[in-house]
Amino acid sequence: MKLEGLLLKRQLSFLRRIINSIINKIVSLLVINYPLKGLTLKFYFGEIEHGVPYFLPRKWVNDEPIPVKIFQFKIIKLGWKCKLDEIRFEYSPMISIVLFGKQMCIWIIPNTNYEELYWEALLTYKLRTKGTKSERLIQLFKKYSCTWSTGEVVTDYYYNILKSKHIKTYNEWIKNNLLII
Repeated sequence: MKLEGLLLKRQLSFLRRIINSIINKIVSLLVINYPLKGLTLKFYFGEIEHGVPYFLPRKWVNDEPIPVKIFQFKIIKLGWKCKLDEIRFEYSPMISIVLFGKQMCIWIIPNTNYEELYWEALLTYKLRTKGTKSERLIQLFKKYSCTWSTGEVVTDYYYNILKSKHIKTYNEWIKNNLLII
């Protein structure tokens, strides 16, 4: 019994390393030229608990949703929508594998604590800016504000989501566009 558990753990560890390597290569190709911080992976293995994206894994039989217990493989793209002409984040991309009542999930998430701001800034940069990288950065700063204030406290989240080499560009933009009220 212990030997079987050890073998299963090693197989899952090996599978995790392979999947991690493949996804990291694909993801790095997608975001390497963007001015935002890189992405990382988050893993889950256990009981079926995570939706794909909203509902637990299921299949439809005779117009009835039936929970998946044997096998399902799903790739969920980045979830977002346009609301009032702004891009809104809904859920991170993920891979879900259900096998014999267990679920393995792999999420692709930003390497920062500000997931929503990161994805909205990335989508705005990708879909709503044109030109060179520095021109697109300036357009991003104009179109998508990551600055929030509550009374006298002002928090600027660009410092948390931009790659360090682009912080200088952001500081220059702030200095040149500071509005005095």
